Amino acid sequence: MRKAIFASLVMLSLFGRSTIAYAQQETFPAITRAIMDKYSKALLAGDNESWISLWDDEAVQMPDNALMIEGKQNIRTTNAYNLKVITWEVFDIEITKTYVDSNIGTVYGNFKYAYKYKSGTRIERYGKYLDVLRKQSDGTWKILLDCSNLNSPG
Repeated sequence: MRKAIFASLVMLSLFGRSTIAYAQQETFPAITRAIMDKYSKALLAGDNESWISLWDDEAVQMPDNALMIEGKQNIRTTNAYNLKVITWEVFDIEITKTYVDSNIGTVYGNFKYAYKYKSGTRIERYGKYLDVLRKQSDGTWKILLDCSNLNSPG
């Protein structure tokens, strides 16, 4: 009887954890795709509140050629200003790979965007990104760290 209980505990400890990890690996790509879709749609709609709802309270944004922005409120304020001076026309996010382990996940890939200044100047850019997501206490995932940079123009 003791051997059977011991064997069951060993099997549970070996396979129980891997089943949970496997389930996370299976569902995380769909979760990140939904987040990236909402991210793009909110920017294209000029909806700062929907966009910022995707961010963790302790988030850090590290944009290309700019100082890092620390904290959700500072990211909100910066994006609100951007939305006053530009209109997003394209914001496509390609996911290359995702990885998740417990309450932290990563996603990286390429992006393409285009926006127009209120003055009429149109800008189009291509680049790559790496995001770290953190699972919230309610089970949702939010962007904790966002780092991106542009590809060389040529």
